[in-house]
Amino acid sequence: MRKGNDYILKLRPWSLSTFVVALLAVVLATATQEMFASFGMQFYFAGFVPAILIAGLMGGAPAGAFATIITVPIVWWAFMPPYFDFGWPTPEDYDSLAMFLLSSALLVCFSQLYREALVILRKYSPTHADAACRCRQAAGLQGPFAVKSRTSRPQRWSPGSPRR
Repeated sequence: MRKGNDYILKLRPWSLSTFVVALLAVVLATATQEMFASFGMQFYFAGFVPAILIAGLMGGAPAGAFATIITVPIVWWAFMPPYFDFGWPTPEDYDSLAMFLLSSALLVCFSQLYREALVILRKYSPTHADAACRCRQAAGLQGPFAVKSRTSRPQRWSPGSPRR
């Protein structure tokens, strides 16, 4: 089992592999959206929201923005009527597009903030984690919220015994 979320920071923003991951996420979302459409569900952008979140978490803001930018023409061409044609959108389509762009912008911003928080935690956590671990070991605790076991009772001090 993986300890932590180290895999999120493996891809560097603005690298080719980051944009390939974003493109693959959008391709997978397109297949998912096509599956939704084959069942008669008309959620234009529903399958693409998780892809943008994954692209933003894995590659940062550039990958999330790239996934958003390539999603709009795909949905407009393949999933909005008239299908497989760039027809003029209806007012409802404009509303769907505006809501998708707003939610995608929020997803990309939050995923970038999450990546920055991971970098900060990784930068400062080794010293704090080591110190906290030493304190827990000195206190005889097993975990961050562990309580001392009841079997080991503290020894009472008596006048003849040395103090610890």
